[in-house]
Amino acid sequence: MTLPNWVSPSVRMHIQMLSEHLQTLLNDNLIGVYLHGSLAMNCFNPQHNDLDLLVLNQHQIFFYF
Repeated sequence: MTLPNWVSPSVRMHIQMLSEHLQTLLNDNLIGVYLHGSLAMNCFNPQHNDLDLLVLNQHQIFFYF
């Protein structure tokens, strides 16, 4: 994933780690991981915002709780 230069190293590390875990779990079914929300709009504040990412997958994923 290519991130804007202004993304802090800490946020960059968290996104990279999550992307790597998703790639491991979903393998070839992973289409992409995309920035969304405040981070994508360049108004992210780490003290007030969360990380919003869109994950696109080839197949439906079922969650059982």
